[in-house]
Amino acid sequence: MIRKTVFATALLCGAFAAENAEIDALKAEITRLKSDLNDIRKQSAQDNLKFSVDLRSSVDNIRYKFADGSTAKNDALLSNRLRLEMKYQPQSSLSFFGRLAYNKLYGDSINHSQRPAGFDNFDWISSESASDDAIRLQQAFFIYSGGESTPFNVSVGRRPSTGGIPLHYREDDAPQSPLSQMVNAEFDGASFQLSLDRLTGVSGMFVKLCLGRGLTNAKPRFSQDGADYAIDKGQSHKDNIDMAGLIFQPYYDGQYRVVTQFIRAVNLIGYELDALGTPKSGFRDFGAINAASIAYVQEGIGEFSGGFLDETKLFVGYSVSQTDPSGDRKMLGSNDSKTGQSLLLGVQFPAFWSDNGAIGAEFNYGDRYWRSFTYGEDTAIGSKMAARGKAYEIYYTQPIVSSALSFQARYTYIDYDYTGSNAFFGEDGAPAKIKRQSNAVDKASDLRFYIRYKY
Repeated sequence: MIRKTVFATALLCGAFAAENAEIDALKAEITRLKSDLNDIRKQSAQDNLKFSVDLRSSVDNIRYKFADGSTAKNDALLSNRLRLEMKYQPQSSLSFFGRLAYNKLYGDSINHSQRPAGFDNFDWISSESASDDAIRLQQAFFIYSGGESTPFNVSVGRRPSTGGIPLHYREDDAPQSPLSQMVNAEFDGASFQLSLDRLTGVSGMFVKLCLGRGLTNAKPRFSQDGADYAIDKGQSHKDNIDMAGLIFQPYYDGQYRVVTQFIRAVNLIGYELDALGTPKSGFRDFGAINAASIAYVQEGIGEFSGGFLDETKLFVGYSVSQTDPSGDRKMLGSNDSKTGQSLLLGVQFPAFWSDNGAIGAEFNYGDRYWRSFTYGEDTAIGSKMAARGKAYEIYYTQPIVSSALSFQARYTYIDYDYTGSNAFFGEDGAPAKIKRQSNAVDKASDLRFYIRYKY
């Protein structure tokens, strides 16, 4: 009897042991499957290139009035702008961002490709101006960050240098870098950012060094003399255009924001003029520019002021530019260093008659020697930020059906005091009183309507 009991007990223990082993094997399999599932999720969430689409169709009614009283206009300038944005993050510390852009007038212009000295494809504005049907690379850069323990990031590539603060409110976009009152042009280069908020405890504080190249004077591939990509000494402009910038944000808490910016750009191009005031052929180097900007942005007036004022945005910007002529070249028409100033005021508040609609108004003023680098600013009549005079703007943006589809009506009016606002940096950019130049644009306006799909 005892032997039978021992035998039965052994059998039960063996069965339990086998069952436990099977359970352990199942647990191990479940753990492995969970690990595989996590890998799949990570791959789905990060390890692929994600695209977003931004298509805008617009019509502009533009008007020009010249100093002699003559006028020019286009009642319906139709255009399409397409942006394909790309993002890729293989790991938390490394990200890639890219943007392909297409910007074209309906039907283009009959003499567009035959224009002898058109600048529509100039590298600073190639993705911002309406030109041909090519898809161009507007942005392509990676960001490597040190993580929580090392508060820095490094970025190299084609820069996100258009549509910065505070112009992004009007554009209904996320802010790019740098401050748009001074710089709004496409560049290739690099940046290094140090997040000082982690070191100082001051909310949002950071410092960012930016280095860019705007023009390279290199010979083409298969040059006749065999010196491919060497500096072309046969050109009137022989040096590279380089820019260095320092962006310092002393404070940002989600509502109150202060940003400063300092830049120096060297070997800037322009034209010399002959005795009749006609530009001579070929770009020349006229010198450098130093500039500084500061912007104050407030998103919401007070903390307990109600829904309307909570959504109201205020911003003020001030910039100063100073020329540094090279040798005996007349930069902006003068051999002496000249200082220019610009003031920007703006507000955006909710449209009280609709959900999620926004109304904005902006005013900016530039004095005689004000010189910005805002060639890529998105208006059909040129950069209002560059105006040597007064510029007024009002707009209304409204989502349709959902946030993916929106409508905007915008009116921009520029009253120039001096010539040369949208010119380069040589004698062609010299400021002259508008009334003394009969062929100079005195006033310009742009009434734009667009419908935009962004997802």
